Amino acid sequence: MQRTPDLIVGLLGILEAHAAYVPLDPQLPEARLRMLLDDSRLSLVLTHEPTAERVERIAPRAGVLLSECEAAGGDEPDTEYADEAMPPAGLAYVIYTSGSTGRPKGVSITRGGLLHLARAQIVAFGIVAESRVCQFASIGFDASVSEMFTSLLSGACLVMAEDVQEPERLMRWLETEAVSHATLPPALLQLLPGDGLPVLGTLVSAGERCSWEIVRSWSAGRRLINAYGPTEVTVCASWGEVAEWSSPWARVPIGEALEGAELYVLDDGMMPVVRGGSGELYVGGAGLARGYLGRSGASAERFVPHPWREGARLYRTGDRVRERPDGWLEYLGRRDEQVKIRGVRVEPGELEATLAGLSGVSAAAVVVVGTAEGSALDAYVVGEAEPAWLRQQLRERLPGYLQPREVHRLEALPRTANGKVDRRRLEPVEIGPAEAKGGPASEIEAQLCRCMEAVLGRGAVGVEDSFFDLGGNSLSAVRLTTAIREQLKLQIQVRDVFMFPSPAMLAKRVEDGGDLPAGALVPLNHGARDGGGRVYCAHTLSGEVGIYRRLASGLACRVHGLRDEGDTVAPEQETLEARGRAFARTILNEGRGDGPTVILGWSFGACVALETARALRQAGAPAELVLIEPAALDAVTSGNTEQAVLTLFMHEWQSAFDSAAQRDLPTAPSTLEELYRLALDHGVLPGTIQLSTLREHFSRFRRNLNALWHYRPLDYDGPGRVIWSENAENANHRSVWNTILANVKHEIAPGTHRSVMTNPGLARIESLVRKCLISPIDGQSSFNAIAKDFNLPN
Repeated sequence: MQRTPDLIVGLLGILEAHAAYVPLDPQLPEARLRMLLDDSRLSLVLTHEPTAERVERIAPRAGVLLSECEAAGGDEPDTEYADEAMPPAGLAYVIYTSGSTGRPKGVSITRGGLLHLARAQIVAFGIVAESRVCQFASIGFDASVSEMFTSLLSGACLVMAEDVQEPERLMRWLETEAVSHATLPPALLQLLPGDGLPVLGTLVSAGERCSWEIVRSWSAGRRLINAYGPTEVTVCASWGEVAEWSSPWARVPIGEALEGAELYVLDDGMMPVVRGGSGELYVGGAGLARGYLGRSGASAERFVPHPWREGARLYRTGDRVRERPDGWLEYLGRRDEQVKIRGVRVEPGELEATLAGLSGVSAAAVVVVGTAEGSALDAYVVGEAEPAWLRQQLRERLPGYLQPREVHRLEALPRTANGKVDRRRLEPVEIGPAEAKGGPASEIEAQLCRCMEAVLGRGAVGVEDSFFDLGGNSLSAVRLTTAIREQLKLQIQVRDVFMFPSPAMLAKRVEDGGDLPAGALVPLNHGARDGGGRVYCAHTLSGEVGIYRRLASGLACRVHGLRDEGDTVAPEQETLEARGRAFARTILNEGRGDGPTVILGWSFGACVALETARALRQAGAPAELVLIEPAALDAVTSGNTEQAVLTLFMHEWQSAFDSAAQRDLPTAPSTLEELYRLALDHGVLPGTIQLSTLREHFSRFRRNLNALWHYRPLDYDGPGRVIWSENAENANHRSVWNTILANVKHEIAPGTHRSVMTNPGLARIESLVRKCLISPIDGQSSFNAIAKDFNLPN
């Protein structure tokens, strides 16, 4: 389920029925979800309408809608369990953590452990009925357990966080909702300003190591608590209130035992270490898990007999700690190969095992590297598989925190004398100055290159290098925008980095208000290899092609956007048919190299793609056609109000930056000037966008909208694919397109009209595009010869 009140209702219903829940984050790849379903042997998957179709796809006939349960419940509650106490040893939930064998491990937590946690933290954190507790963590992380149940068992208000990535938006949300208690990871806290939020009286830092810099920023005027605890001990084992003046020690302490927990610092012989010495932390007490679901061997290895209490157990954390003179503990690091990535404890072996199981990989190794954001993973593979293809396969199988920073292909893995992989020789590969792609042409390009180098913690970055191809992610994009604002005094937004990922493109964005490089062809995946064909993506109503950037990043071939050239478009190209012929000329003039050609478009872009493919067929240069959610031909009429047009324009503008970021304005604007003011005030538009720039884009949008209004496509007899979202709302106009596209294959991808361009729908689209590239239609091999002598009408 998504983060809504339905989630809370569902969890309470499961526990009331004396059952246990297994949280499944709907954002996980489908392959990962199927693995969790298979390992946990779930008999029922409780879901709600927003995720029901995805559940049906990954667990046919196992899904049950919450609304159906409520409807079947009747007026009187079922009293079968009403008078029965929930046994403390009964299972409450199973949360999965990373596993070194490539399969995650399910940690089985008891009801007694859950109740102990909530009661102890309610007291420790000072939560009362008047409190407003933030629910920020994904349900797949055990921090969500603390957030939800401390609120529910204290009578406090649980405030469910919006899906926010921008630090400024999160700060505004915390202030608007008057949140009094929040648990946030240090990696996020270091990106947020510590001042403000006077109502936030208690802040808990958890999930990874806290720094004194964070303490100095966040402890003034509130309680700042540093909490520690593996999943296996029910979320939290120790806690301590910290402040800048509280300790002269080098490390921020993880505090003392939470009520009901037992902490022991032991040596290799499981004997106590003298105070001040370092040892491994063992945890016992009320929060101890049953063990790992279905993994008796792993359970016996980590849950060991208590050396001084018969019948009791301790959990070996694998964490090295030191006990200070005052009895508080300091975290020193790990004993084993586990590492914290973005606050999540992972086994690098899981990534290694997944890579080794992919086609075209004969051997794989993973090493932990340090970056400006903490630890990251670098992968090394031997075999024929392309790194870009491997990245896509990993995105379909593993959560974000297990994605490698880099994938390097080697002839062979270095070995020690006894044949083991020599990981010390697998050092991080830095891009030196000689390898950087292009030198800066201006001072601003040079400054942007230096900012990216600092954030990524690597060697020279070229002006054409993509930030994300070099290992950047959403979190590091936030760090980059912060660095640019502070050092260059430029109001860059996170979405700008996604839209313009290279220093050259960002510099162009700053210099002229955000226009992409001139010309109809826009490269969407810099650095992709030649050969294997090319993909051309037709622009949306906004005239931009940014919505295809995520798709392009998962394809190994070259991907170009076909961009609306704005005021340079000749009057005779105002119709979509003429636009298609113009793009066909551009493609033929460019020459596509070896391999097949795919013409692709989403929504309005599907109409442009159809006419481009039609023109190429008329020129004797057939291309594979892929249409994604073609626009409803009867949706645009002359009777559309100005408010409706402006609202649609705002949605299309956002799609131009990032297909996942769709936000509505609080009121429907009646003029472009009003839209501009509202969008700036609510962070929907980048702060550097000028009204004149917005007018230019709105003019382009109106022209395209008018072209769609007059568009009446002829039948198309060429082959191809049309991809529909599983949302039934488009059923009415599917039949219209079915008559136009007589010979195409019809495919289904998860999502709605807009969300289909993000995962999991995006993964399905990528797979279908690869099929087009692998098995092209007849006649494409003659493309290069035709391109030398083509003749298209205007």
